[in-house]
Amino acid sequence: MNIILTMGAKVNQMRGLIRSKYWDRINRGGFWRATTLAQLHTAVLCPLHGYASSDQLNAANSPAPTLHRITSPVLVIQAEDDPVVSASTLPVQLLRSNRSIYVALTRRGGHLGYGSGGVLGAASWTDSMALRFSNICATHKKDLDRLRSRL
Repeated sequence: MNIILTMGAKVNQMRGLIRSKYWDRINRGGFWRATTLAQLHTAVLCPLHGYASSDQLNAANSPAPTLHRITSPVLVIQAEDDPVVSASTLPVQLLRSNRSIYVALTRRGGHLGYGSGGVLGAASWTDSMALRFSNICATHKKDLDRLRSRL
């Protein structure tokens, strides 16, 4: 079933690429054969942005080296069942070491799958959660330590 879903997404993405000036820069065969995000990155993003590999792309764009500089409250939301960005990739020690970072690790949610029901385009519960977090940060700064993540 997953391959059928990814093929539909690939066809949709390919339509835009075919019409773009970038068509000749991507690895079209690699695009169609990709079954992982790393393979898709290698076929499309790496050639478009000058990276030699998916690992190089990820290292250059990882926020991990800058987490220690965060001084304003930040909320990180991650689902344990995310099939694209595994919860195991969270830099737990770095997140724990910065008291300005708050983590909400949920059992479910998938990848961007935090919908609150209803029709497509309905609000997600993460929007409400982010708004509540922002309000607490603005009005109850002294309570932030009590809300600190238990990672």
